[in-house]
Amino acid sequence: MARKTKKPSFVNFQHTSLQLQILEAGNVVRWNPKLAIEWMHEAELRVTTQVMAKLWNKTAKQMNKTMDMIEKCPSYNKTTYWGEFSIPSRLEFIEENLIDLEQYLMSKV
Repeated sequence: MARKTKKPSFVNFQHTSLQLQILEAGNVVRWNPKLAIEWMHEAELRVTTQVMAKLWNKTAKQMNKTMDMIEKCPSYNKTTYWGEFSIPSRLEFIEENLIDLEQYLMSKV
């Protein structure tokens, strides 16, 4: 008898790709903070669950600490680190409560 093949779950794939994007942004912030912040803002619009909101907040907190630490180093050069662009503000946290998260996401659209 032939085996039944499982259909791929695109929901899980999208969830994993969002998680990977958030985690990679936390890593990239050391070398290219402008790109990492852009990735986080893109990911912010795709966050739909409390688990992803917690991961986003945890990574945002880590990225803010990393940027603060780099700016305190004696070898810090603003134009080298940020380029010709102005220094963006730090990442703000998003709501973790699901009801507040839905309202927050609706305000971003």
